[in-house]
Amino acid sequence: MGLDELVPGWQAFRARLLQQARILVVDDEAPVRAVLREFFAEDGFTVDTAESAEEAWQRIGTTRYDLLVTDKNLPGESGIDLIRRVTAAKLALPSMLITGYPSPETISEALLVGASDYLAKPFDMVHVQSRARTLLDRTLSALVFDRILRDLATLLQPPRSGGELFADLKGELGASQRTIDEALSVVLLDDLLFDLLALTRQLTAAGLRAKVHSAEAALELVVSASPPHAVVVDLARPEALALILALRTANPQVEVLAVTQEVDIVRALGAVQAGAADFVLIGVDDLAMITTRIRRIVARSRRRRMYLNLIAALHRRAVTSDPLLAGHFLSMVPPADERYIRERPAPGVTATDAQFDLDAYAER
Repeated sequence: MGLDELVPGWQAFRARLLQQARILVVDDEAPVRAVLREFFAEDGFTVDTAESAEEAWQRIGTTRYDLLVTDKNLPGESGIDLIRRVTAAKLALPSMLITGYPSPETISEALLVGASDYLAKPFDMVHVQSRARTLLDRTLSALVFDRILRDLATLLQPPRSGGELFADLKGELGASQRTIDEALSVVLLDDLLFDLLALTRQLTAAGLRAKVHSAEAALELVVSASPPHAVVVDLARPEALALILALRTANPQVEVLAVTQEVDIVRALGAVQAGAADFVLIGVDDLAMITTRIRRIVARSRRRRMYLNLIAALHRRAVTSDPLLAGHFLSMVPPADERYIRERPAPGVTATDAQFDLDAYAER
């Protein structure tokens, strides 16, 4: 069995996931529910609605959803409470919190409990659709990643025919995992307005590798052969929002944590819109909590890179045999990641990399 037989199945699986994608909209205002339902339905998604967190939780218990869009202020439990329940249940359900009364404290709390995105009313529906598609793509990519790994793991088990064609893939993925694990975990910008030495020690104790760099050095590092997993940016920096956008544009696999000591809702919302994965209020969150939040976004960056490295490895094999087939792999990643797939070189493989456990790859 070769790639020409496997790829159609993976593509069909992804297309089926996208076609069957289901969104749950939670809002106590009927007009808001109707507008969101209409716009998401126009995008081809199945949309269910709920008026309260309790009703939404009951639906989540009986139906598989791919995205949760909820208002913050609901009768009874809040939207944040609902997202907290989803996170506590370890459900693979990305969530978008929408509120008419945004505040930096709410943004920080929402992202802490597990919200994937945060929007303020009134919102531009085209913008909401774009951000919803980004979250859905992340979910679908994770499911496709698991499917590919399961198929390859099965293929590599003797006596399946064709398994020998992918035997060298284990060593290459082992090498890529080694590179990912050895990469710098987080860059702390040198103008952060808190105790950098204390945070560095806290991160080291948590098993993360942190270094202090200038913004210019950080921009160079994120496009290097071994980029960091995350960068911490202080919103007190005048060009902070432009810097966050530049970091994310240069390398979408690098997550950004925005921190601030000042309560400024415009800059807080701007940081999330520019691509910050999390937002922290210094003084509200202590160093231990900041470390926890950094560990979360570093873990997300690692898993994303593992998926992309897997696609890149398979893409390289297809290029040598069937350019058309190679193009199919590019359809399995967001457009922003296509360049990464095209240009990612094969890693140097050592003897120990061949002992890599393919089954454990998706668990990292």
